Amino acid sequence: MSLSCAMIAIDPPLARACPSTSRPSLPDTPGPPAPQTIFASERLPVEPAPLRCRSPHKTNAPGVMFVPPWTPETLGTCAPGRHALATPELFLRTATHADALPLLAAGSDPEAQRGLGWPAHLVVPAWRRRRALRWRMAMRPSSNGAPAIPLPNLFVALDRERPRLAGALGITPVSEGTGRAGGWLAPAYREPGPMAGLIEAWREIAHRHLGLTEVRCSVDPGNEVAIEAVRRVGLTAAETEDITLDDGRTVPLVWHVSRDTSRAQCAAGQGPDWTETSPWAAVAGPSPQGAVEGARS
Repeated sequence: MSLSCAMIAIDPPLARACPSTSRPSLPDTPGPPAPQTIFASERLPVEPAPLRCRSPHKTNAPGVMFVPPWTPETLGTCAPGRHALATPELFLRTATHADALPLLAAGSDPEAQRGLGWPAHLVVPAWRRRRALRWRMAMRPSSNGAPAIPLPNLFVALDRERPRLAGALGITPVSEGTGRAGGWLAPAYREPGPMAGLIEAWREIAHRHLGLTEVRCSVDPGNEVAIEAVRRVGLTAAETEDITLDDGRTVPLVWHVSRDTSRAQCAAGQGPDWTETSPWAAVAGPSPQGAVEGARS
């Protein structure tokens, strides 16, 4: 169950941040401590060991800006280079490279891929997905020295009751004042309520944090959960369009539009993650394929 948006499926920093999914064994180098997401049906008596993952970027890489960690006093507030939003059910923050693997794992199952259509090299295989979806997600974007290199315009959505990964959303600019949004939910959260909460969150981030006046998202007309969610939120349905996904399939999608002309912004303003002169441009490859090949080299 997912909103569909090509920009999330091919985000170059996300592709580069995630290790190759075809490796037969796990890296043995220290990685980020376990974020927290498990399937609702898997109530494990003992917390499993974290999946270790090597970061492709060093913390002292020249020209790379890092997201400063939140403190208890600033948790849930925005600052230059990061955005945060708290809703009754979710806590959203700017994603970092340390979040890449669980984010991809949450959308790699066959049900999600029917709507997302990622290229094969971004789909996390089942054996690795099971491990990644047991990670503990941190409310803060960095810990144990893991680099907090942000993934521009991509956000993690955490369950506020149990800081597990509920989903992900992203917003990409199209033109001045307009953008496209999309996202997906982890398997345990694929219901109209959490989906509506995710849509409300991206509307808030897009309009109140990034200053956009119009944001569009596309929904699979066969996705009953997403259709019910956009109905609850009250998005305006626009045209239907046939879109070719990255896996080569062509699917019909219905565009929905959210408009807000107030353009109120948070304390961080649009932030460097929204400008074309982003200091993080060096970590994003010129194309998704180039980003993945660069990460493997």
